[in-house]
Amino acid sequence: MSKYVSPSLSQMILNCFILGDTRGFPVVLGEKITIKNDTIPFEIFNVGLLIDYIYEKKKDIISSSNIDVWKVEIEETDENREKLKNTEINIGREFGGKRLSTTKLTRKIFSDGPPDERIHILVQPPPSPANTGLKRTNSDQNMRARKLVRTYGPVDVSENFYVPFRELDSTRNLEDVINQNLCALLVGHFQSGKTSVLHYLRDTKANYFYVHSSVLTCGFLLGLSDSLSLKQCTSCDSLCKEIKDKYKEKIVILIDEFDRFLFNSKKNKNIEHAIDEIRELTKLISDRSIGIKSIVYTGTYSIVAMLKESVPQIRKVIETPSQESIDSLSEDESLSHDSKCLLEPQPIPSPLNSAKAIQASDFTKDQHMLFFNDIQKDRHIKLSEEVLDDIYSITNGYAGLEGLLASLCMEYSANEKTLEFDKWNERFTEFRRSPTNYQIKAVNHIEKHLSGSSDNGLLESARNLLGRFLRRGTLRSSEIKDSDTNAIMHLQAIGIIKDLGSELFGFTSNIMLDLLSTKYYPLYREGLATIPDIKEPQQFLKDILGLLKFIHHDVIFHSLAANLHSFSEAIIQGELYALLRSAVSNNTYKVFRETRTLKGSEKKCDLWVCNGKEYGIECMVNGDSKDEISNAVKQAVGYTKGRKNACSMFVLNFMPSDSIANNYGFFFPSVIYPEGLYFEMVHILYSKADRSAQIFRRCAETEKISFAAER
Repeated sequence: MSKYVSPSLSQMILNCFILGDTRGFPVVLGEKITIKNDTIPFEIFNVGLLIDYIYEKKKDIISSSNIDVWKVEIEETDENREKLKNTEINIGREFGGKRLSTTKLTRKIFSDGPPDERIHILVQPPPSPANTGLKRTNSDQNMRARKLVRTYGPVDVSENFYVPFRELDSTRNLEDVINQNLCALLVGHFQSGKTSVLHYLRDTKANYFYVHSSVLTCGFLLGLSDSLSLKQCTSCDSLCKEIKDKYKEKIVILIDEFDRFLFNSKKNKNIEHAIDEIRELTKLISDRSIGIKSIVYTGTYSIVAMLKESVPQIRKVIETPSQESIDSLSEDESLSHDSKCLLEPQPIPSPLNSAKAIQASDFTKDQHMLFFNDIQKDRHIKLSEEVLDDIYSITNGYAGLEGLLASLCMEYSANEKTLEFDKWNERFTEFRRSPTNYQIKAVNHIEKHLSGSSDNGLLESARNLLGRFLRRGTLRSSEIKDSDTNAIMHLQAIGIIKDLGSELFGFTSNIMLDLLSTKYYPLYREGLATIPDIKEPQQFLKDILGLLKFIHHDVIFHSLAANLHSFSEAIIQGELYALLRSAVSNNTYKVFRETRTLKGSEKKCDLWVCNGKEYGIECMVNGDSKDEISNAVKQAVGYTKGRKNACSMFVLNFMPSDSIANNYGFFFPSVIYPEGLYFEMVHILYSKADRSAQIFRRCAETEKISFAAER
């Protein structure tokens, strides 16, 4: 079959083949394409949506939408058809195929349109069963249900493991608001599960309709009419009548990325009319006088956009208990100065002022366990409790990262009766130290939205503020200047920083802090000290202690610290991280941060210096009890498990001298550690006043060194 492109309808026909099948099929893409209940304009129809469309069309053959699609330009000959029966064929080598990214626009796959009388798309299904990728019998398919983990949204509850949406506080709150016949604003950062929650509600509730905001670009009511399969409506009255005639029960409309619609609408002369329509619909819903039970709008923190003197401005819509921030929406488009009300948000006249704002929830520890227990039962794998605890200590319940680490557990559990911590630690350490971290889509997303010229004021401010967070771990709202308001909004919107409550802001997950340090931590000047080579652990420990004099005094003893004579584990970890990166002159050595949150919000802050051999450092602050020190030592040694190249581990306990009585006896616990590992506990009794520290080591004379002498 040849292609046909209609200039008037932007129509395209793609000739497709599924590996393992012998019959081709056409995919006809019109001006608008409907998938399930979603209608998407051809202009923005991407490969990810094309995959879903192919799966819907061929779900009798393909076992799931977890497929790859390849661009090819090959003839449909007998020889090629025979080759296409082989599901293991190398498409790139055999046909010159190119695997298509899910974000690529379908209209850009072929720059001059798909060529005539050629196969255009090859579909590569998942490898099971029996390596055919074709669909199993119904009974086999039922057994296969929920065996996939989506590592980036949205989750499809018919195919993927159930994320415990129903157990999330935000989902419960959202359902309560809907049941009250009120509109809702569901806000959250990148990969916080907003879109997945909407898909979950659509797929599990009757008369819930998902609408992507992109279909509203030609008009708010017109877009809703198309999405609900109604006649085109130009007024709220006509829309309400059409809904009443078509649907027997009240419906719920779920509008995704609504903030994007509002922001882009500044280019639309009809924005004032759209705002009026939204206001009227919201009021009618609150009055319970129409066939719409609720409209749910999602977007990044604080769905915003209002008119000011006929020019759309990014403005605060509604005051929320957790004081969510406003998303900048683009790395190239900064917010207006009028939107600097993050820390003291004030409601303004808005079509959504009667709506209830709900923040997308992270997983609690119980929900994390529920999610992973479901996976273990379904996949017949077993993960040790230590592994499950470690995963949560890394993700802090960040939904997107929970899915990613779950998929890694499935991979690492192959041929393992139980995935024990040492195997998990070995494999995951290798994964997180990947030079590009390309597997972690959240990091790719963040770097994309932080990249840009230094001439871009918003991005420059955001990078500088991120540097402060990387140094400190957390910042209080009082430490965020008015001039940084847009920057903190941007960091929240792209999934780096979140409101921790009690006017404290911090990282969405520990692994974000660790991975972003590589590129964005403010480094010390080059040449401050050099460690040309690490020959043996004892000398390396002396070199580390020698670096302590270079710590910036005003950074480590910041003026707003709760205790002016102390600092946190994260701060000293960060400063040592920067010092070691500057001091270890041989570029074959790599320095990594590894941060975890243990029970009771206790932080475990490690550093690793690696070049074949691995040298570990755990930073501890104010450890004065025997139990506390013993636990820290046990944990530090425990995290060398699975690291075959670990040759040393140092636990550095920093204590302010004014908190210790004269003749204080420092505790050195007995330690059982792996053969070949050099371990040492070091107590560092520092004085802020004279910028010095006393070093206490077992079986060694007390030594005095300079400490934080840099201004």
